[in-house]
Amino acid sequence: IGGDSGLTDAGRKFAHRLAEFAHNVVGMKVEKDEVTGEERRTPQPARLWTSTLRRTKETAQYIKHDGKKTPRNGQSCSI
Repeated sequence: IGGDSGLTDAGRKFAHRLAEFAHNVVGMKVEKDEVTGEERRTPQPARLWTSTLRRTKETAQYIKHDGKKTPRNGQSCSI
């Protein structure tokens, strides 16, 4: 308990599944055509916030991003 440990094997597997979820659900806008009923999926921007702990950074590393930088406490950080 405590400390700043890295991910376990199970944690890495979860991180990969989370990245898929972020891409397919969080990062997609789903619109349904009222006439045909077909769904259209288009990418939508999203923000991800993590703590500074090693395991949270390791979890987030698999999530695709465009590398934009945003200001944070007077500094830039990659998103």
